[in-house]
Amino acid sequence: MGALDALNPLKVAKRRSSNNYSALPFHESSRGRESIDSEKQEIIDHDYEISSDDYDSSLPVSPTTSSSRDTSGSYDSTRPMIKRRTILRTRQRCFAYRVPQRIIRYLCFLIMFGVLAFIGFLIAMSIIDSKKLEDMGNRRPEGAKQWESFPFSDRYYGGIKSLVPRSKNKPEYPRDPEDETELLNITEVISSKLGIPSSKPYNPYPDYNSSAYLQEYVPVKECFLDAKTNARIPPLRYYEGRPAGFADHIMGSYEIMGLPDDICFDRYGRLGPYGHGYSLRKGGLASGMHGDMDGADQVWSEVPHYDFSNVDWAEAQQRCSSSNAKRFRSGAGGVTKNRRAEPDANVISPATTTTSADSTSTSATAPHGIGAKLVHRTAVVIRTWDEFIYREEDILWLRGLIAELSLGSGGEYDIHLLVQVKDESIPVFADEETYEKHLKERVPAEFQGIATLWSETQMVMLYNGMEETNFRNLPIHGVYRGLIQALQWFAQKHPEYDFFWQWEMDVRYTGHWYDLFKKMDTWTKAQPRKFLWERNSRFYIPAVHGTWEEFSHMVRVQTESGTDSPGNVWSGLNQDGQSIADGPKGDKPIWGPERPQHAEDWFETENDPVPPRLFKDDKYEWGVGEDADLITLNPLFDPDYTTWLLAEDVTGYD
Repeated sequence: MGALDALNPLKVAKRRSSNNYSALPFHESSRGRESIDSEKQEIIDHDYEISSDDYDSSLPVSPTTSSSRDTSGSYDSTRPMIKRRTILRTRQRCFAYRVPQRIIRYLCFLIMFGVLAFIGFLIAMSIIDSKKLEDMGNRRPEGAKQWESFPFSDRYYGGIKSLVPRSKNKPEYPRDPEDETELLNITEVISSKLGIPSSKPYNPYPDYNSSAYLQEYVPVKECFLDAKTNARIPPLRYYEGRPAGFADHIMGSYEIMGLPDDICFDRYGRLGPYGHGYSLRKGGLASGMHGDMDGADQVWSEVPHYDFSNVDWAEAQQRCSSSNAKRFRSGAGGVTKNRRAEPDANVISPATTTTSADSTSTSATAPHGIGAKLVHRTAVVIRTWDEFIYREEDILWLRGLIAELSLGSGGEYDIHLLVQVKDESIPVFADEETYEKHLKERVPAEFQGIATLWSETQMVMLYNGMEETNFRNLPIHGVYRGLIQALQWFAQKHPEYDFFWQWEMDVRYTGHWYDLFKKMDTWTKAQPRKFLWERNSRFYIPAVHGTWEEFSHMVRVQTESGTDSPGNVWSGLNQDGQSIADGPKGDKPIWGPERPQHAEDWFETENDPVPPRLFKDDKYEWGVGEDADLITLNPLFDPDYTTWLLAEDVTGYD
């Protein structure tokens, strides 16, 4: 049994420790612990706690880190006999506050009640306004403007699907009040059309290669956008007819100007050749790429899209005028990129002038079969300022002006930008670098070569002899009162041009620019000088005045008999206020230059026109065939004895 007991595995015998505990005193034992080398002996500090973040739940948790078989003899004397129990920290779960169901029901009820109340309020106000309109009828409200009573026009945008011949069109405005005929039904007009009508290219230029043109003028060389690729711009495209119900014009006349009145342009046929309707990737402006694009593909059917990203209009105009220099009476000239004003340029010298007879002279050395009649060169100056924002529409119209007037005509016209520098503290005229820097910052790259900067301070230096009157608190050298000063300075710097047009940036024309300018030149050249001033001081309204012959006759009668205008209200009274005559008094017609009373006040009279005969003997012959000295698109009248706001703004006279 003793042997079997020794083999019993369940019996645990007490083992003697191989390491006896030290019997040293406490202070000696402490010195022994302190003498242990910490670099050679591993010291484990069990005085720590395990946080919940570092705790691994997959491991078993034991109150001690040693095995159950470890005895006191296996411990080093430096280790504590009793280890601290590990403390596990756990997170506390947070719960969100839940709104009671009763409060939620109340909120939903209030929201529904507010929505229903708002809908009811709108319905009630609509009913009240309808009753007010019924009670008012056709009566105008008190304080309403006169123009607010005019009927609305809704036939301007009928679309190309509603085109009808002008002879069959019934205009929405103006209409005779007694005319009870109904306007054409747009729906019926559109339903009768078979698809979209086809547009046609518009070409107002003369046939430069015809024998009739070459017999009279010098041949014209075609102009291109790019000297390397000979790139062309697609021509404008038009549609025959007018939209059903399209209003007639009120002032002016297509007939007397020779402009077509039975065609129309849409936005793609008019502006598509200049970047409207295709993306920036193709070189366009990415405008007009949404909505109704019917007929847009016809614009680029023959000539592809042109990439305008690298175009330089100054170089294009320069190449065009240089290649056609033999056509012009004043030489090639052209657009130059450096137009910085000299600070000491305080004298304006007159440009060289010639009579219109010089332009029709024939060269004796002209080749056989080719005419030598020279043509004038004209500068179209667009007034703008350095703070102007060039939007897509402005860029399209400027491109159209250059392409249609300059490149299409073989260099007869050049387009320039006259840019005012409003901030006088910027020394743009101090040096070339500052000038070019300001120009590049304020003008798009494609138009920088045709732009010229100017300022009011510069005009003060040039026109320093003019007395400042500060009429209406405006300077005499400013853009409002001294508009012509900057243009005169520009003309003095460009003697290669015979005529100068001055236009604003907001001028728009839905037709072809060359057609308009050429027809204006032709019509003004055919006007006689007799009663010219008197006709120019009135608006011509065909619906009121009838034909141009009837309008001219009315002007003659009113000039001879007089009118009830503010200028002759008191003409029938003597100094004592007594009436000396009945009715208005006639006006003296202008016949030749009106010079001052004193001869010493006359200046530059050598080029004044002299009437060839007396006023009563002229048969409306003097002046016919002469180029106009001045063309305005508004009436030009004598402001004296009128109620015009600027009637007293007179400078240069005592």
